[in-house]
Amino acid sequence: MGTLAVATLFIIVGGSAAGGVGITLLPDYWQHLGAVFPPQHAITLVRNVIYFNGNNIATPLIVLGLYALAGGIVIGYLGRWQPVKRVGATAPSDTPDAADVPAAPTAGPKTAVRVLVALAIAAVMQCLFTINYMSSAHEPVATDMPFGTVSPSPLLAATRSNLSLKVTQYANEQAAKEAIDRAEIYGALIPGQTSNTLLVVPTLSDVAPLDLAVNFEIAAKKLGHPLSVKQYAPHPLAKKDPFGLVVSLMLIPLLVGGYMASTMLRTVTGSATGRRRLTALLGFSVLAGLLVNLVVGPWLQGYPLEKFWIVWPILSLVIAGVATVAAVLQKLLGAAGTLVTVIVVMLFGNPSSGGANGVPYLPAFWRDIGPFLPPRNAYLLLRNTIYFDGHGTTQALVVLLLYLAVPAIALALLDRFRTPEIPVTRETEAEATALTVPVGGLP
Repeated sequence: MGTLAVATLFIIVGGSAAGGVGITLLPDYWQHLGAVFPPQHAITLVRNVIYFNGNNIATPLIVLGLYALAGGIVIGYLGRWQPVKRVGATAPSDTPDAADVPAAPTAGPKTAVRVLVALAIAAVMQCLFTINYMSSAHEPVATDMPFGTVSPSPLLAATRSNLSLKVTQYANEQAAKEAIDRAEIYGALIPGQTSNTLLVVPTLSDVAPLDLAVNFEIAAKKLGHPLSVKQYAPHPLAKKDPFGLVVSLMLIPLLVGGYMASTMLRTVTGSATGRRRLTALLGFSVLAGLLVNLVVGPWLQGYPLEKFWIVWPILSLVIAGVATVAAVLQKLLGAAGTLVTVIVVMLFGNPSSGGANGVPYLPAFWRDIGPFLPPRNAYLLLRNTIYFDGHGTTQALVVLLLYLAVPAIALALLDRFRTPEIPVTRETEAEATALTVPVGGLP
């Protein structure tokens, strides 16, 4: 419960109100709420030290210092100053025998080793999260960005010397726009006799439109060619989420909800499988998908509501796939199965999704592994269903269905043949849960 409380207050609530893209860009409610929790002050402190010579950092230092001081006092009181009750010294008749009451843990070599191992695992996980998330998105540079043109142009040739483009030539402007509608290209150049038009597509990427515009404008100025930049929206309601941020953010609760559901069921029942385990996970996925859909759609108006009924099963599919994978790994590996799920889904899957930046901006390693993991396929399926009328979703849908079907069959077989269960204890489950705190962020 303590881990859950910390994750809820400091990561889900505090992280949402951190204001990484700018505190003043947050709604008023989140601005004021964020001021109470460490994340907003941590971002302000680090940013001002790195980029603003340490100016205006008094408040963040005070708030973070108070959190550290208060935490230290509480830990010190509970761990050193609070009297320790002797368990089982005298047991009334209506209580268990002293032998049945677990004794208070005592310090020793084994305890010290366990502490060191636990802290080492936490440190390694923290470093891996830092390496993976930073290496995949800290300096987005496009590689072979799909791009269209109506005819050869010296402007295009000049731009390609600075920007990696994979160019496809189309018969006319309408054909290029139809390719954009199918989510095949990130922009198009329409050369003209007196002017050139550059079409950019914000819905496909939040970085590409500016990247394309800047590089083409530099080339146009160098060659003395007139250029006009126009945004092209493949869907008339794309203004709801012009940069695809909502779809990228929606992934986080779906992925976390999947493995947390399986983990909580295992903790409560003491088993990773059971007669109705698969049914329970599928039922949870349907209801949880509906809940997320209601919040993002009708409540927050995050995407066009006409897509509500097709978005719901996609959300449920993503949750169910992650939940069944987690259940199988927990059955085979015990509490470590949760950790492995987090490594696959959050440590490698989420950074390789491409997210709002777009797949062309991922380094080679992340581009290559993304197609085999749920997050990228989930993002592409959601985005292309909502804003590109379902074009280019076949592969993503097949992969996600495989992530659901294969683990579901394995889970049913593991339950049918009653394979040995790795014992679940409060200690091992608590250790695993402590390492699976939800990690968010835009990949």
